[in-house]
Amino acid sequence: MLKAIIDSAKCEQAAKCINKCVASLGCKTKAIFKVDPDEDAIIDTSKCNGCSLCLPLCPTRAIRVIEL
Repeated sequence: MLKAIIDSAKCEQAAKCINKCVASLGCKTKAIFKVDPDEDAIIDTSKCNGCSLCLPLCPTRAIRVIEL
């Protein structure tokens, strides 16, 4: 089963992602969200279907899809 994960080392809080993760805009299952503007985005793996639509939207390429 494929699932998206966030590499915290690459998630640099890009200016356009401060209030909302830009990649979440492409997530049809609403699996990507931010709780706090000062923290990295979170991916709820129970909602993620591994579709990869979020990958090209992340400006820092911090999201990748892995086999779980």
